[in-house]
Amino acid sequence: MKLHKMATTLAIMSRLSIVCTMLAAAFCGAAAFAEGTTNTWWVAKEDPNAADTAVEGRGSEALPFRTIQAALDNPDFEAGDIVLVKRGDYDEGERYPGGKYDRTNRVYITKTVYLKAVDERDVTRIVGKWGSGSATTGVGSDGIRCVQVASAAAETVIEGFTFLNGASLQKADGGTYNSRAYSFGGGIYVAGAAKNVYVVDCAFRSCTAHTGPAIYGGTLVRCFIDNCRAFAGSSVMAYAYAFACVATRCTYTSTARYALDDGSIAVNCTFHDNGCYSIKEDAGGAYNCIFAANKSQTYPEEVLSDCITSAVSTNMAFATGFYDYRLPTDSPAIGEGNAEHRQVLIGL
Repeated sequence: MKLHKMATTLAIMSRLSIVCTMLAAAFCGAAAFAEGTTNTWWVAKEDPNAADTAVEGRGSEALPFRTIQAALDNPDFEAGDIVLVKRGDYDEGERYPGGKYDRTNRVYITKTVYLKAVDERDVTRIVGKWGSGSATTGVGSDGIRCVQVASAAAETVIEGFTFLNGASLQKADGGTYNSRAYSFGGGIYVAGAAKNVYVVDCAFRSCTAHTGPAIYGGTLVRCFIDNCRAFAGSSVMAYAYAFACVATRCTYTSTARYALDDGSIAVNCTFHDNGCYSIKEDAGGAYNCIFAANKSQTYPEEVLSDCITSAVSTNMAFATGFYDYRLPTDSPAIGEGNAEHRQVLIGL
């Protein structure tokens, strides 16, 4: 076990201040949706009354939409509306934004929305599709990403879902990945890597991409990332911020890559049992994080602040073998962080 005390460079502290401000905005934004919106739309795939046809009352709880995309596309939907989604596997529909290097998505968000699952995340899943080109990498022209968020949908909040089997492609146009929209973010792609799209209490499972298989851009809060894989880029997320998240069993299928790199920042996160390297010097920074039993134990000090690293699981952060990420009473991580790094998380 090794304790990495706080890096004190001005650049790192500046980045952390930006992160804290954005996290506070995420929860202020969610409250604003609830208080100020005029429309609430319901989606319930398993409801016998669900359909995407336009009839009087469609989108009410009594007459819900069948697909999330239909709720977002209905002509009465306005920026700032709420979409409440009941349990079900949302694995229907394909939406292609239209650019040369865009990807097909299950859900394409073009206006600001509070998209919330009202049932447990394990039973409310947005399901993409691995491409048929490779059973190992999941790439192929027929792959489908779970969600894409357009630039015009800034301040969107997505809460309480599982994103399963989302896929982007490896490369485009003769061997180079010309567009990140084409090859980044198998679970969620946020246009321009904007951080003012907030993903809260969600899970990403078995997503794949060239880079950032779970998400490209955005801010993650209390999310679980499991068994995602990259071809040759960041093996968990790319250009994203993460707070109180767990990443486990993520890996790469070609060039050796890292759980945390490509400008991502993590605060109070656990990276455990990943088949990729832990953290690269081009990461935005890791604060109060635990890195345990990952493939590599090389940690650049300049991007670690009050983090603990270990080559094995032991009692670092959880009950070994059970993937219980609550700190046991004898965890050496207790008391070793810096409360200033996590103050925006208190009470959430």
